[in-house]
Amino acid sequence: MLFKKRQPNPANEDAFMSFNFWLTLEEIEQLETVARDNQTDPAAVVQKIVKKTLAHWRQLEEGPVENK
Repeated sequence: MLFKKRQPNPANEDAFMSFNFWLTLEEIEQLETVARDNQTDPAAVVQKIVKKTLAHWRQLEEGPVENK
């Protein structure tokens, strides 16, 4: 079977970003608990938190949405 190299489509793919941050042992335990409760990987929990935070920051930068 031949594999085709996938052509990236920047319009629908998230960009990779690297974040450096420190977590306390208590915060790590909380993340692991959330991951266990949702039966997922702790890294996926962190990724979801980062995505939601970035979306919130973008919304704040755009300002309040006015009803037209």
